[in-house]
Amino acid sequence: SSGINAEYGGAMYRCKTLLPLRYRKMFANALMLPIFDYLDTIYSKSCRSGLNDLDIIYKKVAKIALDVPTRESSLVVYREMGWLPLHLRRQAHLSAYMYRILNGSCPSLLKHKFQYVSGSSRGA
Repeated sequence: SSGINAEYGGAMYRCKTLLPLRYRKMFANALMLPIFDYLDTIYSKSCRSGLNDLDIIYKKVAKIALDVPTRESSLVVYREMGWLPLHLRRQAHLSAYMYRILNGSCPSLLKHKFQYVSGSSRGA
């Protein structure tokens, strides 16, 4: 994860002095956020420490883009960037995947592994 940190955090840090705030936010949203979505998908079954490392890098990139102190609250930074915390993005992605699987808008390989069960999950 230290290689990931240096590569993605470094790219954001180098552009900090070259780009105004508006363009740093665009850079983070257009180029960095998809990378985090991809890495989050890959590491979603990883141990907690792997996900924690990814979350730390996610926070660093947002704070560098906004040029705020490292002690700034992550929630304030996420709000300013228009981002959800990484664990909520993960839940949203998994929910969207399950929705597509259950509604038949996914590859047939996945469609046959799940089935919709109607009714309450609680005993009556």
